[in-house]
Amino acid sequence: RARKVTLGGPPLPPRPLGAMLGHGFPTFEVFLDLSCPFSVTAFNTLHDDVEPANRGRASFVVHNVVQPWHAHSTVMHEVALAVLQEAPAGYFAFYRQACGAFDDFAEAAVRGETRLQTGARLAAIAERSTGLPAAAINALLDKHAMAQALKWTCRHHRARGVHVTPTVFLHGLEATAISSSWTAAEWNALLAEVRAAQ
Repeated sequence: RARKVTLGGPPLPPRPLGAMLGHGFPTFEVFLDLSCPFSVTAFNTLHDDVEPANRGRASFVVHNVVQPWHAHSTVMHEVALAVLQEAPAGYFAFYRQACGAFDDFAEAAVRGETRLQTGARLAAIAERSTGLPAAAINALLDKHAMAQALKWTCRHHRARGVHVTPTVFLHGLEATAISSSWTAAEWNALLAEVRAAQ
């Protein structure tokens, strides 16, 4: 369980935020919203093509971004953060399957659902992809147990000036040229250029 660090002010996270996909140099921070089709496209390219082709030679820190114009974005990220907390080794398996089920969680598909109903459908995906019991995730949602983790992620992306997704940073600076439509070849060309500049 995540413990809070306090110094007389608001709680601080006990460990770095985000989830690391791959290990190596260079390091990108990728801010994504599971309810955003452009984020889904970007994640699928990174997860399926770019990271495997650059294994051990690049890092992608994936950060959750709740976007209020997608009404169900909050619960999607609550479930993602619950998976990251309870079954971190399966986080990207869950994330990939949630992206694959994007149409099942688009605005039209969740319009008549409560927060907990949408969360339960995502928890079922988490159980299939990670083995984490859906009941455990549903209990966390029912108790609003992911609220603090959600606050930390929101504070983080707001402090970084992230307003839309996907937003990508390279070594701490926003890489505005990178777009959700980038192909693996474009990513690989950038990676080669960054490595060559060292």
